[in-house]
Amino acid sequence: MCTAAGGSFLILRAGSGSPFSELFIDLVIIIFASTAIAALVAWRLSTPVTRSILTLTRAAREFASGKFNQQIVSNSRDEIGQLTTAFKYMADRLTETVSLITSEKDRLSAILNHMEDGVLIIDKQSNVLLANPAAGRIFQCPADSMLHRSLIEAVHDYEIENLVQRCIAQGEHQNSFIESLPTKQFLGVIVTPLPSKKEFLLVVQDLTRLRRLESFRRDFIANVSHELRTPITSLKALSETLIDGAIEDQTIARTFLQKMGTEIEKLAQMVEELVELSLIESGQARLHKQPSDIREVIEHSVNRLAPLAERGGLSINLLMPQNLPQLMFDRDKIEQVMVNLIHNAIKFTAPGGRITISANQKPGQIEITIADTGIGISEEDLPRIFERFYKTDKSRSSSGTGLGLAIAKHIVQAHGGEIRVSSREGQGSTFYFTLPIQN
Repeated sequence: MCTAAGGSFLILRAGSGSPFSELFIDLVIIIFASTAIAALVAWRLSTPVTRSILTLTRAAREFASGKFNQQIVSNSRDEIGQLTTAFKYMADRLTETVSLITSEKDRLSAILNHMEDGVLIIDKQSNVLLANPAAGRIFQCPADSMLHRSLIEAVHDYEIENLVQRCIAQGEHQNSFIESLPTKQFLGVIVTPLPSKKEFLLVVQDLTRLRRLESFRRDFIANVSHELRTPITSLKALSETLIDGAIEDQTIARTFLQKMGTEIEKLAQMVEELVELSLIESGQARLHKQPSDIREVIEHSVNRLAPLAERGGLSINLLMPQNLPQLMFDRDKIEQVMVNLIHNAIKFTAPGGRITISANQKPGQIEITIADTGIGISEEDLPRIFERFYKTDKSRSSSGTGLGLAIAKHIVQAHGGEIRVSSREGQGSTFYFTLPIQN
């Protein structure tokens, strides 16, 4: 029993305290410890990597949304660090490229917005893709409202539409001069395909003012030629008659010489007025301004022309308050304006008519008015009344040089004032001009 008991005891001791069981326990402990250490090491190693990847992911999303000012920093030299460095380099280059594109876009936008010529971009379906402000001004339609509309709806001109369609069909540069009937504009139109051949550039130049100036130049040359031809022809005829023997008759010779003197005076007056007008227009004529009473200048001008008005059977009425302030102006020049306007009123008013001259104080200025009951000015002539050599009464083309109103306009403008006219044919005319009130 003891043996048995002792044997049994030995067996239990062997089962619980054998070297194998101890080794097994030690192995389990080592495995658990290694696993924990490995997990800890893996966690410590993976945290910077995960953080870097998350940072790159977040930065990529910010870049995709247009935020390019992201700061990406990595101090590691492993593959993640190299990826971060490459991403940062790409981001810097992308930022520079976007900045350059934005700068070029702003420059192009500034050029388009300040151009005097209208610029439109048209697609193959003749729809407006782009229009600058000048195009809106030329076609009298806001540039924004022209976008995504057909060209004909935007410009309301079939000649321009036909020119664009020809460029689309042929794929070649087209240009033409077009007179727009609705707005009475003279336009230079250029259409050219863009490199993509899918869009077309339309450039419109408003040449109305240049054409008007060219018309003025032609009229000026024609008028000068006409005004010079008449006295020169008269002088030539008179001198030839004298040479042919009329000089022997003292009475005829004296009459002819008097006529020649009259023609020479006309030529001298024309040359003097042309020189004066040229000096005033170029700003070289000096104004001798001084404090003066405009009432005195008006009254003196009326007194100078009163005999001429009486001979024509006309009455002149003066309507001026007593308390008009003194003004700074050139007395001789303003009197020249007054004499010219009053003389015109006398010349184009029938006997029994009336001329009314008034002066009134308005905010910051004095307005002088010369109104008559004469033949008036046609609506066609009104816009050109202040042009050089322009004459409204063709039947009196030999009277005057046609420079008086042009000179009057520039004198008034040189004083900082304005001059205008209102008239209806057969119902008289009223000329207004202003002079500023200055301390």
